[in-house]
Amino acid sequence: IEALLEHPRCKGNQMYLCSLAPEARPLIHYKKLPDNSVIIIGPAGDFTPEEEQIFVQHGAHRVSLGPHVLRSE
Repeated sequence: IEALLEHPRCKGNQMYLCSLAPEARPLIHYKKLPDNSVIIIGPAGDFTPEEEQIFVQHGAHRVSLGPHVLRSE
Protein backbone atom coordinates (compact mmCIF):
# COMPACT_ATOMS: atom_id res chain seq x y z
CA ILE A 1 0.00 0.00 0.00
CA GLU A 2 2.77 2.40 0.92
CA ALA A 3 4.51 1.85 -2.44
CA LEU A 4 1.27 2.57 -4.28
CA LEU A 5 0.62 5.74 -2.29
CA GLU A 6 4.18 6.91 -3.01
CA HIS A 7 3.79 6.34 -6.75
CA PRO A 8 3.91 9.64 -8.70
CA ARG A 9 0.52 8.84 -10.29
CA CYS A 10 -1.15 8.81 -6.86
CA LYS A 11 0.48 11.91 -5.45
CA GLY A 12 -1.77 14.91 -5.86
CA ASN A 13 -4.39 13.08 -7.90
CA GLN A 14 -7.91 12.12 -6.87
CA MET A 15 -8.11 8.47 -5.73
CA TYR A 16 -11.21 6.28 -5.75
CA LEU A 17 -11.05 3.06 -3.74
CA CYS A 18 -13.40 0.33 -4.97
CA SER A 19 -14.88 -1.09 -1.80
CA LEU A 20 -17.51 -3.51 -0.56
CA ALA A 21 -18.05 -1.38 2.56
CA PRO A 22 -21.64 -0.22 3.11
CA GLU A 23 -20.53 3.43 3.24
CA ALA A 24 -19.03 3.27 -0.27
CA ARG A 25 -20.87 5.61 -2.64
CA PRO A 26 -21.78 4.37 -6.11
CA LEU A 27 -19.08 5.41 -8.58
CA ILE A 28 -21.80 6.81 -10.81
CA HIS A 29 -22.44 9.41 -8.08
CA TYR A 30 -19.24 11.11 -9.29
CA LYS A 31 -20.61 12.31 -12.64
CA LYS A 32 -17.27 13.25 -14.17
CA LEU A 33 -13.96 12.06 -12.79
CA PRO A 34 -10.91 14.24 -13.31
CA ASP A 35 -8.60 13.04 -16.09
CA ASN A 36 -5.85 12.33 -13.58
CA SER A 37 -8.04 10.11 -11.35
CA VAL A 38 -6.67 6.90 -9.90
CA ILE A 39 -9.06 3.99 -9.41
CA ILE A 40 -7.82 1.40 -6.92
CA ILE A 41 -9.20 -2.12 -7.20
CA GLY A 42 -8.27 -4.56 -4.48
CA PRO A 43 -7.65 -8.25 -4.10
CA ALA A 44 -10.26 -11.00 -4.00
CA GLY A 45 -12.17 -10.61 -0.76
CA ASP A 46 -11.64 -6.83 -0.70
CA PHE A 47 -9.21 -4.77 1.32
CA THR A 48 -9.05 -5.21 5.08
CA PRO A 49 -10.63 -2.40 7.12
CA GLU A 50 -7.14 -1.31 8.15
CA GLU A 51 -5.98 -1.12 4.52
CA GLU A 52 -9.06 0.87 3.54
CA GLN A 53 -8.45 3.27 6.39
CA ILE A 54 -4.91 3.94 5.16
CA PHE A 55 -6.23 4.85 1.70
CA VAL A 56 -9.00 7.03 3.16
CA GLN A 57 -6.47 8.83 5.38
CA HIS A 58 -4.56 9.64 2.18
CA GLY A 59 -7.65 11.18 0.58
CA ALA A 60 -9.21 8.25 -1.30
CA HIS A 61 -12.98 8.16 -1.73
CA ARG A 62 -14.67 4.79 -1.12
CA VAL A 63 -16.75 3.87 -4.17
CA SER A 64 -18.95 0.96 -5.12
CA LEU A 65 -19.10 -0.62 -8.57
CA GLY A 66 -22.59 -1.93 -7.89
CA PRO A 67 -24.34 -4.69 -5.99
CA HIS A 68 -22.31 -7.52 -7.53
CA VAL A 69 -18.79 -8.60 -6.66
CA LEU A 70 -16.64 -8.44 -9.77
CA ARG A 71 -13.97 -11.12 -10.19
CA SER A 72 -11.44 -11.94 -12.88
CA GLU A 73 -8.92 -14.71 -13.28
